[in-house]
Amino acid sequence: MKTINLFEQEKSPISSWGLSAEELQTLVEFSEKEQERYFSVSRRHLIAKNYVGRVQIGGVCLQILPKNGEKNDLHIQTGLTQMLLYTQVLPKIKPQKISSRVALGKLWEYYIYLLAQETQRLAKKGLLKQYEQPNTNQPRWANRIDWSKQINVNACRPTYFYGQRWELNSNHFYNQIIAKAIDTVCRQKWSNTVQKGLKNAEAAISHVKIPAQVSEKEFNQIVFNRHNAEYKLILELSRFVLLNLSPQMLSGNHFALSFWVEMPSLFERYIKRQLQESCIKASWRFEYQQKLSFWKNQSQKPDFYIKNTQKSYILDAKWKNPQSATANGDDLRQMFTYGVLSEASELLLIYPQAGENYQIIEDFFQKATPTTEGEKKMRLRLIFIQLWDEKGELNLTNGDKMVAEMKKN
Repeated sequence: MKTINLFEQEKSPISSWGLSAEELQTLVEFSEKEQERYFSVSRRHLIAKNYVGRVQIGGVCLQILPKNGEKNDLHIQTGLTQMLLYTQVLPKIKPQKISSRVALGKLWEYYIYLLAQETQRLAKKGLLKQYEQPNTNQPRWANRIDWSKQINVNACRPTYFYGQRWELNSNHFYNQIIAKAIDTVCRQKWSNTVQKGLKNAEAAISHVKIPAQVSEKEFNQIVFNRHNAEYKLILELSRFVLLNLSPQMLSGNHFALSFWVEMPSLFERYIKRQLQESCIKASWRFEYQQKLSFWKNQSQKPDFYIKNTQKSYILDAKWKNPQSATANGDDLRQMFTYGVLSEASELLLIYPQAGENYQIIEDFFQKATPTTEGEKKMRLRLIFIQLWDEKGELNLTNGDKMVAEMKKN
């Protein structure tokens, strides 16, 4: 498979990737269909946006990576996978049957392979069944005769009966969801092992009806109990395929599977979980996006609010690479506003660190008049955290480090 690796917001020449006219056209069509939200294609360049993820169309895969890393380094790809699993953007299979230190594409293939294997296992054991009452016209007695249709249709065929008959079949909606997921991934190219497993899975449930569409609403209505507990894993995998991978058909019989996540949102979710876990250990109060009213019905929402027995803190996470280890004016003004509107005297601005060191820079906001005794002074600390270590492992100690920093006077 031809793979194109880009950074967020990178502009790369099209000529450097050796794309055929047909392959380039499929990327253009996908981009236009998504209103150029993830990437755009100009006359000579591929231009990545503020999303990370990948799209797979036939034999071409376009992958956009976080700008905090190296494209040819597997560490940044495996680190991204770990972050997606840690923040639960991707389903984490339990027990974990694959190392989280794999690139996103390999994780896709593992999920698809597991979907095929689970489908075959359930089909061999016996799928859930349900009773249906379809309208049939057959040469045997029906449970309920539709006399108007019987007279109109079978007036000259007295041995036929038009009506409803109870039938026990495998068209349970859970099975239809699985059939839809298998049908979706069978349209894409995979490795030989995965392709063989999908072919067997497709044959195992070929008798199940495939619904036209499955939405998030149907998945949210599923309630697991002892009768359908065995379906929990396979329905989670089907949800990943039908909702997360956003399958769609393009012209020329090309089929696209894509997964995208906005990197600022992912970074915020990572910081949120880290702080939540550390605040629970420290018995501190933690709130996410607390409203701070400032005029009529207008309000500001800092990312995190933390309070202990002595102080309160406002924290905000920014997915940026500030130059010279300092914040820009807009971020500083935003933090100053949070400090004025809240009771917090301690403000922390969190950035990703491109290097290997955990850095902290602090200073007080200046006032035109000297601070009187008893009036709060607002201190801002810039914290630059390392997301991945030198082995590509996701750093799970940043929350503890930030809490330890807040404990300092």
